[in-house]
Amino acid sequence: PELVIAASVGDGVQGLAAIERERPDLIFLDVEMPEMSGLEVARRASGQAHVVFVTAYSQYAVAAFEAGAIDYLLKPLDLARLELACARLKARLGSAPPALDQ
Repeated sequence: PELVIAASVGDGVQGLAAIERERPDLIFLDVEMPEMSGLEVARRASGQAHVVFVTAYSQYAVAAFEAGAIDYLLKPLDLARLELACARLKARLGSAPPALDQ
């Protein structure tokens, strides 16, 4: 596989800790998580990793893209759509992650 899962967590606080510990190039975040939303995790991890949101809530898509997310996937996931998101991520891996703390 071209992507390796460095961590899988159950809430935003654990997510932020995993980002600080693992220093990943990219992160997949749900928008609604216990303890801290995915949008808040992305803001706190601003500039550290490229972000793709994976969620069942379409109403947060505009905010996610305005903040600099690379993609926004809706659940249930479609394999072709996930592959497109991964291709977008791979194209950006050589560039600096955008600031998501606005």
